[in-house]
Amino acid sequence: MDSEKRNEVGEKERVMFSGPMPVSEIGRYNQVRDPDSEVEITRYVEIEAQESVQHVEKIRSDFIVGQKYEVWNVITDKKRWWVITNLTNLYPQDYFRVLIS
Repeated sequence: MDSEKRNEVGEKERVMFSGPMPVSEIGRYNQVRDPDSEVEITRYVEIEAQESVQHVEKIRSDFIVGQKYEVWNVITDKKRWWVITNLTNLYPQDYFRVLIS
């Protein structure tokens, strides 16, 4: 279910009301994959978070001032993470709720 509301400056925002998608279903919707990068991100999260990765997918890539940055959605056996590259960093999704468009 979707609805629209206005943010602090009066712009319309779309709000989506739903819980997290089950890990077993997410792979059905990921059309472009990079297996080598997925392995690298999986290893990074398993070492840094000490958690077992269940799902990893690249959400987007952007070039900012000539540098490539990638945003990854990673789901482990304990929580959900954002991984942002170029210097790779790990961010818990429960602290950084973002709808990437």
